[in-house]
Amino acid sequence: MNSTMFLERSNVNRVTPEQAEALARTFGVVASEEPHLMPLIRSLLYTPLPPDWSYDGAVFTNAVTGETTEEHPARNYFAQAIDDERERHLLEGNLHMGSALPDSNSQESTNAVAMPPPQSWVEFYGPDDTKYYHDFVTGEERQKPPEVLHLPPVAAVRGE
Repeated sequence: MNSTMFLERSNVNRVTPEQAEALARTFGVVASEEPHLMPLIRSLLYTPLPPDWSYDGAVFTNAVTGETTEEHPARNYFAQAIDDERERHLLEGNLHMGSALPDSNSQESTNAVAMPPPQSWVEFYGPDDTKYYHDFVTGEERQKPPEVLHLPPVAAVRGE
């Protein structure tokens, strides 16, 4: 699959995790290593064409300027958004990439639910329009929204 993937209006709910991963690779994104970027990748698949652009299944054409391209006209915008998100993620110290659970001897650990970071989950729709969630780190799929790591408020842990 090349980077020209584009969904016709009638197929907008038919994006699969595999299609998203294939498009991600064209941006140099490995979904299991940078799952926080997958919502951006998925968004490109759903992005409508700008005014005056059309797609014939092979080439995007601007009816006003006559410009043609094999790339979605919004690709450069998304490439920059991916670069910006990577930078923001690095600046935050990758806090969400594999959050550690509290020490097993602490009271917090008894109330914690170990789940992959929330940004590794992305919403998709099946052939019958049923919503499901895919985790790009573990490959798990589920119908219900994923739970996130839940810790009690600090005051509750201290017994306040």
